[in-house]
Amino acid sequence: MKKLREPNETLVNFLKKIILTLLVTTIVSWGLVIYIIPHNIIPFLQVAFLKYQSKILFVAFLSTILLVLFTTLDFLYFSKNSTLANVKMKYKLLSFSNSYIEEGADVFFKIFDDSVRIEIFFNGTTSDEKVLGKKFSQWLKLPLIEYHEQHANIPAIYILGKTPDREDGIGLLND
Repeated sequence: MKKLREPNETLVNFLKKIILTLLVTTIVSWGLVIYIIPHNIIPFLQVAFLKYQSKILFVAFLSTILLVLFTTLDFLYFSKNSTLANVKMKYKLLSFSNSYIEEGADVFFKIFDDSVRIEIFFNGTTSDEKVLGKKFSQWLKLPLIEYHEQHANIPAIYILGKTPDREDGIGLLND
């Protein structure tokens, strides 16, 4: 299935390369500052290391700060379970439930990578559950993939998300 949030692949790859470069730079510069320069491990380069020690320390601090910044950016925006995208989706679901669902109905929702599952136990307060599924689909701008009516103690279940890619059935049967 397609994911709900598909980030730009070139941007994600570029960000991963930056993070890897910053990680290597951070490790090397802190290794120079903390261990190699004070212990005189490479004697023929010791003069150059001492001459540029303050600049190496500046690079170490700068690369560490940038590494933390870009790693946080990667986690918040481009990770599989992006917290900002989940918060945005939860806000949409809560505002929908406040607008269209009557008091007394119990609403539960779960956000997955490729879909949103909404369970509602109406307690007899909603007359037409199918119309509510269409409104969910319009509000979240996601197609309604599955719908199960409420029966006894089982809530009404709406599953919204990106539809799976279609396969060529005749081509598969011919193979």
